Amino acid sequence: MIIEAHTIKATSVQSPAWKPVLAGVLNFISAVLWAGTVIFILLLTLGLSVSFGSPLEGWGLLRLWLFFVVFMIPPVVSVIGGVFALRRRRWRWAFAGAICACPVLLGFVSAFLLILSKDQFPPQTR
Repeated sequence: MIIEAHTIKATSVQSPAWKPVLAGVLNFISAVLWAGTVIFILLLTLGLSVSFGSPLEGWGLLRLWLFFVVFMIPPVVSVIGGVFALRRRRWRWAFAGAICACPVLLGFVSAFLLILSKDQFPPQTR
């Protein structure tokens, strides 16, 4: 019985464009965390105002909804930037999404990865 030893080469299947993909995923995660926090604060405020017997009315409710709308803009931009980063299109939008994700701290990593991978975006879409 003859046993032959074969060597198996380990080849990397890693794509050279992993940085924009990771940046896009980090943008999505940051957007979910940011939006979840804003929705939690909104529901907590509404719940506490009702439980203490003074439901928000008039200007108080308007201010609360204005807070909600204003603080939901960064997660939306972060998701748009994440899509552009995943598709490696429009580097400026992808970078804007990373900047809007910075309050969650994953945005800093995403922005750093996008700066490093700027040359992986087509020149006409930067």
